[in-house]
Amino acid sequence: MRRALADSLRYLLDETGCDLGIVSADAIKAIDAIVEHRIRPGVFGRYYQLVPAIERGDRPDSARLFRAIINLAKDEPSFTVAPFLEQRLGDDASLYGALVAPVPGGGHWLAAPLEDAWTGFEQKVGEALATLEQVDPFLALELRALLVQVVGASPADGRSFGGASSFMLWGLVLLNVETYSRIPLLIEGLVHEAAHQLLFALSINEPLVTNPLAERYSSPLRRDDRPMDGIFHATFVTARLHYLYRKLSDATDAGLCLAPASELDGKLSTYRDLYFAGLETIEKHGRLTATGQQVLEESLQYMRAA
Repeated sequence: MRRALADSLRYLLDETGCDLGIVSADAIKAIDAIVEHRIRPGVFGRYYQLVPAIERGDRPDSARLFRAIINLAKDEPSFTVAPFLEQRLGDDASLYGALVAPVPGGGHWLAAPLEDAWTGFEQKVGEALATLEQVDPFLALELRALLVQVVGASPADGRSFGGASSFMLWGLVLLNVETYSRIPLLIEGLVHEAAHQLLFALSINEPLVTNPLAERYSSPLRRDDRPMDGIFHATFVTARLHYLYRKLSDATDAGLCLAPASELDGKLSTYRDLYFAGLETIEKHGRLTATGQQVLEESLQYMRAA
């Protein structure tokens, strides 16, 4: 993901740098840094605002965004957990809200977390990752590689919101602090959204499916019908969550008290049913690329053996 971003920014610098007044030496140093280390999700987000600004010929906005990318990309960020507040996120608050919105320009759908629900959330995320390291060190390592920032929020105006990720904000996970208040559920939320991040990365060179976005099908994780890409994501996520709860169940059997055995067994049954429901839709209607086919086959191998 970072390499592709850097390649595109080098092209944009060659094509527009002089016109926008971008100093090449500073820009090249920042672009090299994108390949060398992790970057803030806002670097990706501003890129997806930069390209449309250039296309519409907005030189001031293009220059502003390019300079912001250069400034933000220089330093490697540490993993952070923050509330959805402008005081904590700065300009990233409006950027995140705009790019993760289900309907572009559809108004505010995220709000600052309720104070009572936010209290202790940052510590709970740390505890959730530490617990996952005990349960499955390799999965925990993957999450730490994929996730740069977790932002806790609440839904605005009575809207529904559990968690969210975006291809345009790679490394960011937004979670409803009220939904994910317990450690097992918080682990589930992190693994769920990290699974989307992984699929975003795997689809950088080609999509997972080629079905038109206008086509809609029943989704295993949503009440509303979704495009096939959404069905594919949801089906893959259910396999990941089944794997997680199998690991949590094994850890509970070994003496790590995380949740009642009946609750864990129920989750395993639910996610198995959801996976095969999604698989049926994909097999009937999905037009998969080679990448999509490989990902699906690997998830199916696990589910058949589990």
